[in-house]
Amino acid sequence: MLNRRSFIAALCFFVCAWPMPSLSKTATGPDKLVKRNYKKIQGIVAESPNAKIVSDKVTVVLDSMVDWPIFSRKTLTGKIWDGLKEADQQRFITSYRKLIVRKYAKRFKPKTSFTVDFRGTTFFDSKKKAVVKTTVHTQSKGKKLGVDVDYEFILTKKGWRTGDIITDDISRARTYRPTFRRIYQKRGLDALIGAIEKNAKKR
Repeated sequence: MLNRRSFIAALCFFVCAWPMPSLSKTATGPDKLVKRNYKKIQGIVAESPNAKIVSDKVTVVLDSMVDWPIFSRKTLTGKIWDGLKEADQQRFITSYRKLIVRKYAKRFKPKTSFTVDFRGTTFFDSKKKAVVKTTVHTQSKGKKLGVDVDYEFILTKKGWRTGDIITDDISRARTYRPTFRRIYQKRGLDALIGAIEKNAKKR
């Protein structure tokens, strides 16, 4: 009995003492996530016959990278977001996600191609946050267009997730914040969600 107890104690000590890999070391890096998703989008754009299919498939790609609650909270600010019921937060996320995807996907035209330059990745806040900088090159009506698209990442329990998308130095979250806050404070959440839904349907 003593030997058995000693064995169990030693086993427990070994398991507890064994160094576990940290999430920051095992999680797929933010730069690799962006490169992987751009490659998926390049395939989607090349094969999709219309903008609706592009948008639907790009939504799936963004869902694998974006943390919509973090994105939404940053847009509304914590004071408003934390005061919403969970069901209302989900309603907002559902509508806001449509708007962000539409704005993001509209630069990718069906049956076309695009290239991406990676301008570097910057880590900060003890490597718990990062910004991946890219430039997307497309062609429209014979003209070559270059748009800077940067991704703000946060290291979460699920790995690296995007909490904001910045286009030509313009943050989506910060751009919508004053308008969203004004509508919410004057007319309430239902009016805000209605306005977002209306905007998301514009082409």
